[in-house]
Amino acid sequence: NDKNNFMDLADELGMAVPLTLRFGNPAEARDLNGLPYPCYVKASVSISGAGIYRCEDAAEVRAALDSYTPETPVQIQEEVRTDLFLNIQYEVIDGLLRRLMITEQVLDGFVHQGNRYPSEHAPWGSVEIMAQWMAASGMKGGFAFDVGVVETPFGYRYLPIECNPRFNGASYPTAVAKKLELESWTAVQLPTRHRHLVHLDLGGIEYDPTTKSGVVVVNWGPVRVGKVGFLLAGSLEQQKALRLELLQRL
Repeated sequence: NDKNNFMDLADELGMAVPLTLRFGNPAEARDLNGLPYPCYVKASVSISGAGIYRCEDAAEVRAALDSYTPETPVQIQEEVRTDLFLNIQYEVIDGLLRRLMITEQVLDGFVHQGNRYPSEHAPWGSVEIMAQWMAASGMKGGFAFDVGVVETPFGYRYLPIECNPRFNGASYPTAVAKKLELESWTAVQLPTRHRHLVHLDLGGIEYDPTTKSGVVVVNWGPVRVGKVGFLLAGSLEQQKALRLELLQRL
């Protein structure tokens, strides 16, 4: 769960990753000459985009570094120039590593908002060596990697960014989608004016197992603070129509 440890292990295993400078604390990052701008300054341990800053120049990097406590390990990473990031999920059951699912991330800036399936990209090879290392080292249950998809004149490059050695934002909708045997879906957390599910009307758009389309409530706990996690099942056209109708009811 530590971004610096992830990059150290990726180097050891020979994985292709973005240029990443690692520091034990912000004070160690003194020489900012030659950094690949724009870049990201990250706390080595951060969740859901917290402690992550996009910087255009050295002044912004210094301001980002000043925002951390003196003992916080940090990293400075070149920007992965893409709008497409994948979530590559595995699980280890009884010591056996199994590929689970690849989904595309739905992002708001660099904050995770949801996932969609299927993806046209399936770069298992970009992270498999680390997944195998984790399984051999005693990992149990589900875990996932975030991987950037960069298009070049010579084809696509797949750059692992981090590993979530635990259930992550994609785990829960993936479990629901697999149970329902869905072939196309998007999971997203949406804001709502309601503060109780009894006030949320899904009549006519709720999931229909005969058509394998409709709205599934995946994460209802945050409704008390005005958010609900949904899964929209069906074709892309059906998902678009479901989202528009759902937004009107929220």
